[in-house]
Order: sequence, then structure tokens, then C-alpha cells
Amino acid sequence: SRVTAVSASRRPRVLIACDWLLRYAAGLAGGLADAGAAPLLTTRDHGLEFGGDVVEMRAEVRRLAGSEIPVWTVPGRPRQLATVAAVRRLAAARRRLDPDVLHLQSGVENDLRMLWAVGARPRSYAYTIHDPVPHPGDRPPGLARSLLAGPLLRGAGLVFVHAEALREDLLLH
Repeated sequence: SRVTAVSASRRPRVLIACDWLLRYAAGLAGGLADAGAAPLLTTRDHGLEFGGDVVEMRAEVRRLAGSEIPVWTVPGRPRQLATVAAVRRLAAARRRLDPDVLHLQSGVENDLRMLWAVGARPRSYAYTIHDPVPHPGDRPPGLARSLLAGPLLRGAGLVFVHAEALREDLLLH
């Protein structure tokens, strides 16, 4: 596990990675910036939470996170081989950035390219679990999410949930 001492003269760099709940992640980035950190948001370039409207998604991220916060996007669909070069460039940029904190939002397991781009390695990230169990009436998670959720959870150096009841759900499942 790598521990980084951040000098008092430099703002800590926080890389947030999310594929879903983008409003939450953009608000988190904005709040971290207000608290003195230097956040960077990485997401997949899709508008699924916005009725498929990528333009609306980008505008909402800008509104919530602020125009000062860099937003890196992973292009295309998860299994689209044509995007490998773009993801490789994001991974190289992340290595140059060398963030102090990597914070994954549940849902990144939908797309392995996100994990590659942000350099998620065991014990090197915090992980926020928004819904430990599906909501009543929701479809069960897809295959990728089902296979990766457990290892991502076990590999996290720190896990966040938003309530004690969610913590209990997570421990039971």
C-alpha cells in the first residue's frame, strides 16, 4: 500500500472514477474543490442517466463540478476495441498526474476500461458502494458487474456507504 504525504503548499489530487451516478460524482468533485483539493473526474462518455443525451450529461457535469475541474472521458462502448488507444492515453495521463487519492464509485465495474484508465490496483483506492443490494424491481446486475463487484470491494483500501443500514446490507451480502 502506498501512502503519500501531501505538502501543505500543494492541493491533494483526487481522481474520482464513475460510470453511473454521475450527478453524485460531479457534486463530490465540486465539494472536494471547495474544500481545497484538486479533483479530476473520469467517466464514460455516455448519456444513459440523461435519456441518452451526451450533450446534456456534459453540461450537467460542468454545472455541478464547475468549469475548473478536469473531466476525462472514456469513449465508446465497453467492448469496443477501437477505443484501446484512447484509454491507453488516459492511463498514461493518469500516471503523469500521479493522484494522491483514487476514489472509485460503484458502477465502474461496468467497464474494465475505466479501471485500466485510472490504475485501480488492490489497496490503492477508496470505493463508494451506493446500493449494496438492488432496489426492489431493479434488474439484477450484469455479468461484468457481478464478477467484478466482489474483487473490487475486497481490494479497496477504504469503503464508503451512506448509512448504517447500507453497511449492514453490505456485510450480509
